[in-house]
Amino acid sequence: MSDSRAIANGLRVLELGSGLASALAGMVLADYGAEVIKLEPPSGDPNRSEPAFLMWNRGKQSLVADLSQPPDIERIQELAGGADVVLSTWLPGQAEGLGLDYNSLEGRNPRVIVCSITGFGPSGPYAHYPAHEGVVVAKAGRMLEFACMRGGERPAYSAVPIATYAASQLALHGVLAALYERERSGHGQRVETSLVQALTAYELVNWLPSVPTSLRLHDIPYLPYFVGCTSDGIWLQFAQLSRRQFSALLRNLERMEVYQDPRFKTAPVLTDPEHMRALRAILLERLHQKTYAEWTAIFEQDPDIAVERLRTTAEAFDHPQVEHNVLIEVDDPRVGPTRQLAPLVAFEKTPAPAPRPAPELGSQSEAKWRSPASSTPAAAGKPVADPSRVLDGVLVLELATWIAAPFGATLLADLGARVIKIEPLNGEPFRQVMKGLPSTKTVMGKESLAIDLKTPPAREIVHKLAARADILIHNYRPGVPERLGIDYATLRELNPRLIYLYGASYGSTGPCATKPAYHPTAGAVCGGALAQAGAGMPPPPGTALDAKLLARISRHLELANETNPDPSAAVAAATGMLLALYHRERTGEGQALETSMLRSNAYTNSADFIDYKKRPPRRRADPELRGLGALYQLYPARDGWVFLACPYPEDFERLCRALDRSEWLGDVRFRDGASRRRNEAQLAQELAALFSERDADELEAELTRQGVGCARADRGPFGTFMYEEPSMTEQGFVVKVQSELWGEHRRFGPSVNLSRDSGEVRGSGTAGRETRQILRELGYTYAAIADLGRRGVVRGPDL
Repeated sequence: MSDSRAIANGLRVLELGSGLASALAGMVLADYGAEVIKLEPPSGDPNRSEPAFLMWNRGKQSLVADLSQPPDIERIQELAGGADVVLSTWLPGQAEGLGLDYNSLEGRNPRVIVCSITGFGPSGPYAHYPAHEGVVVAKAGRMLEFACMRGGERPAYSAVPIATYAASQLALHGVLAALYERERSGHGQRVETSLVQALTAYELVNWLPSVPTSLRLHDIPYLPYFVGCTSDGIWLQFAQLSRRQFSALLRNLERMEVYQDPRFKTAPVLTDPEHMRALRAILLERLHQKTYAEWTAIFEQDPDIAVERLRTTAEAFDHPQVEHNVLIEVDDPRVGPTRQLAPLVAFEKTPAPAPRPAPELGSQSEAKWRSPASSTPAAAGKPVADPSRVLDGVLVLELATWIAAPFGATLLADLGARVIKIEPLNGEPFRQVMKGLPSTKTVMGKESLAIDLKTPPAREIVHKLAARADILIHNYRPGVPERLGIDYATLRELNPRLIYLYGASYGSTGPCATKPAYHPTAGAVCGGALAQAGAGMPPPPGTALDAKLLARISRHLELANETNPDPSAAVAAATGMLLALYHRERTGEGQALETSMLRSNAYTNSADFIDYKKRPPRRRADPELRGLGALYQLYPARDGWVFLACPYPEDFERLCRALDRSEWLGDVRFRDGASRRRNEAQLAQELAALFSERDADELEAELTRQGVGCARADRGPFGTFMYEEPSMTEQGFVVKVQSELWGEHRRFGPSVNLSRDSGEVRGSGTAGRETRQILRELGYTYAAIADLGRRGVVRGPDL
């Protein structure tokens, strides 16, 4: 039964293909009230054997069709013609061959939005590659980036499926932006994104102008993100980014004398790697002197300590904040009570209804959407000044620092929104890192207003902007917005239509709501770090650890806990803002909403985030970081390394034929999934012998030609692939822009493409560049602006 208050109520969504990206996107839409019909073959979606299928498909209906049969094709064409949204993870050309692409469906329904999620985009030499996560990240150079975890000797498996997760969110960005635009124009459109575009969200350094690519092969610890072990064998992840926070760590460790040593007087910012390793040794030695319980009692007393125990995804279920606002209970008729992910975004006025269990195969025997969906544009909608941008006229105020929330706003800027970054007089802290290079990614396409928000005149400026704004996003900890006078209750009085997003770390409520957090703490809580570390790492409590081993494990875990939690939170924040914007366009209703880094990163590891009695064990990468098993792992070829991805039975059949090993299909060791799992070591040995006799490029070309997922994995890193592979530029995934500090340079193009959007993206500017212009728009005279500058309320290049 639908909930008339749900944001997506009335939307009709057809989901094609078995890809996880479309399943996650469909899950989000179903959670918020859309009627989602999942098309399945007569044998069922191959992911039905996965425990998380019960979560990925909650609230949906299942329709069976044999698309080799013309009557079934006609039936699905008729159904798609009445849909609002069609989601597809089919390879390029497959939808066209069945008359289910945008060009074919537009004639039936000019309002339809057709979204395609591919591996490498709709064209180019890799368009036909199976869009498995492992294939895309191997080919695009991400597995080579993890060579640092194998001493640089070879690529390593990329364990957290960031490309698939982010592609699901980028698809939602495109779909929701298209729905918003449709409310104004009445037209549908084509939406396209890909796993390789999704990876661009996570590349923070190696894409930058004037920065040589780096693989982090040397032991140069990043001290603010120190990882250490207690005396009882519990590994802790710290995030002490500022001098004040790092001093708090030293104070609680009773090691403040460190600052008396000339080598460490500027800690945590040091330049000599030998000094960094020496200070790490001091921290490791001291942390190893007390138990986890003893240290926890100490650290909990200091609000400047950001620390979490490194957990597996299974252990994350017991974290008090995860229990508080990341999980919900859903009763499933097949397995009983389950704990699984809560809806992605928490809305104040339009909360997601309680989800229904996933459907049985063919639960919807007859589905008909005969007439195109209707829509009622909001009377208060703004006129469109630039019809080439889907978010033209949308004003976003960003009061946020570092990566997650700011990059969420960047994604809206790339779709045409006007984003004003409201930052401190000297610019936000991220601008101070590496002379501002990394922050280029999070400030691109934005205007900057530099003000002292602690002064009453500055708050008045923000209030005037908020009265005009469509969206405000911030990431202050609870209580700070109230002290600054920018809380939702205050701003709602000025603008009832305002969409107000808190991009939280832990959340606005719960036992950890006021704790400081950065990406490593989220990676520690949600299991991403230990997933990347591989089985057996860290060693179990009770293992003897000398100083050398402590240092080696600390470095391994530091490398495993990479920066992906920030971009994962950013794409979820953008999804939340666009859901609220679409709702407001239909109803005129603004509201407060919240995303969190914890929930977003649990979604990134969604395959593990469902639990029930007798749930099969979660899979974890092997200790050597080759992969998840014989049919989804790295193999050495004669001249390099390839990644093989054959997760489904039909993939194994194609593999056997491609390798001229059809006899394996009848071999008692390998003839079905259960047999292959029992004899996995033998299968891996057989495959390794075959692959070692052939060149990596030859294997990739021949296997992909026959529909097998296989890609060379020892080239990269990702930035190099994107810039040197011509098809990435030809498809607009790499473009040139002008930035104030760096001049003309390359950047990644829009992460989602819409047929009614120009896709124009911009470069970056300095802090306060548009201060004068923005104040003039608000009615301030030149004299008043100059006075504000003299009083230290605002700052800009001409003030």
